[in-house]
Amino acid sequence: MNVLIGMEIGNGLMEKIQRWKLLADLFIKENARAFVKDIYDNWYPCYILFSGEDSVHVQHFEGKKKGEKDRIYWANVVKFDKHNSENIEGKEIENE
Repeated sequence: MNVLIGMEIGNGLMEKIQRWKLLADLFIKENARAFVKDIYDNWYPCYILFSGEDSVHVQHFEGKKKGEKDRIYWANVVKFDKHNSENIEGKEIENE
């Protein structure tokens, strides 16, 4: 039974990652600003440079890492959305 539960969680995660990949491709085409949050509570206000099979490559447009590039593994992403003031309201942007 535990194997089935793990498979359901894995399938749910894979579906979410597939949706995020499609969204990343759209952001690349539109040159839209994105907002990514990872499991380590790092917040990434960024442009999407490349969407790969296992990761997404981003470039920060504000915060301490402005202009820097990062690779974020899809499995570590907990939030992926279009950037707007509601994403970061009340949260100081820190990317360690």
